[in-house]
Order: sequence, then C-alpha cells, then structure tokens
Amino acid sequence: MLEKSKNFYSSPNTNGQKNIDHSKDLVVLFGWLGAKKSIFRKYVQVWLERGFNAYALDNKMDPSLLIIEKNATKLGFKLGEYLKRYPECQNIYFHIFSNGGGFSFTITIEILKMNYPKVIDQIKGMFIDCCPSMTKDGVKKAFTSAIVNHGPPIVKPLVLLKYIFRKRWDQTKRIQHMIDLPCNYVIVSNVNDDIVDYKEVSIFAENVRKSKFENIVIEKIFENGDHVSGLRHNQVEYLSLLDQLISS
Repeated sequence: MLEKSKNFYSSPNTNGQKNIDHSKDLVVLFGWLGAKKSIFRKYVQVWLERGFNAYALDNKMDPSLLIIEKNATKLGFKLGEYLKRYPECQNIYFHIFSNGGGFSFTITIEILKMNYPKVIDQIKGMFIDCCPSMTKDGVKKAFTSAIVNHGPPIVKPLVLLKYIFRKRWDQTKRIQHMIDLPCNYVIVSNVNDDIVDYKEVSIFAENVRKSKFENIVIEKIFENGDHVSGLRHNQVEYLSLLDQLISS
C-alpha cells in the first residue's frame, strides 16, 4: 500500500497526532536518475510544510530504464488504489525532475489513464523541473551527460552501450502523456544545464500552452545554478512558483 511505504511522507496533524490525515492533498515527486535522498528530501519537505502528504519516487541511476519502468508501473497501481481507498483525498499534484523523472511519470500516468481514469480529473498541478528533452539528439545527449558527468564510477562504463540503450532512451513519443492533462503547470529550466537543453524545455512549454485544455502555464528560465538546482540557487523564486501553482 502506498501509505505504508517508506517513501510516503506526512506531516503531523494540527493536533500533533501522527496518524495520517488522508484528506490532505497529495503530491507525488518523480526524482531524477541517481537522485540523492538527502537532496531529494528537501523538495519533499517544502510540500510537507504546505500541508501536503507526499510520495517520493527516488529513481536510481539505471541507464537501461528497466528498473525505473518496473517501479513506475507499480506506483501507478498503488496510487490508483490509494485514491480509491481514501476518496477524501481530492487533489493530486506532480513534481517531476529531469528526463528520468519524466519517463517514470509517463509510465505511471498511463497506468492511471487506463485503469483509474477518474483520477485524471483530480490532478490540479504539474511542477516540471528541467525536462523533458524534445528531440532524439537531445535525449541521447542528456542521458550520456548524466552518466558520464554525474553518474557514479560503477555506472560510467555503461555509456559505451549507448547505441544499445538509445531506443530505450528515446521517449519523445511518450511526452504527450505530460501534455494532455487538465491542470495548471509550472515549468522551469536553466541556461547552464549540461544535461537537458533549456531551449527544448521551452518548446515543451509552448506545446502545453497549445493543448486542448485551457491550462495556466508559468515558465521560468533560471540563469543561476545548473540541472535540477533551482531550489538551491533560486530558493525564493522557486518556492514562489510552487506557491503560485498551488493557489492557481
């Protein structure tokens, strides 16, 4: 069950009790590949401070994406069952980081669309951080850079298998799952990002604006920091954008 997982977080109730209040809005965070728990936990905390329950999918550095796909599939069913079990939870938000988080999100949302379609109307907001890459070349560059420049030593040699992995890495056809949602968006990127090209993220933002839904789309391109570092380098503005998403 989702709420029994070590990745499920809930702040104490107003009366100080530790029992989970399932009527709170829920946010699901999809981490970047190799997300360090100490850093990822800070993003969870900002949602808890705003009265949310949270589930954090901290994706491992998995160039094959096989483990990530398996975990994201399981999450789709767990999330759907959680919302059936606790109908008092009315609103859902998603916070997505990098292409790894974007890929896992598209797997989870596809499970929800197919098996729990009523859930889609409960989605109120998407906060998308440094993703997605919109072209095959952009995806290949992103995964290569993530492995070579940011991956642990044990994983770096796997970049030599990039021609085997490239079909797995190319998830550009799945991006539509991130666009066709009846909710509001905050989309952030960084000009200094050495993994995901901010220009491709801007193309994604424009596609969301053109979707069939009348979404509010707030886009911000940061000039300080680098990949998925908005909270660290631009904390005040990053949190302001998050608050705008919640209140929109």
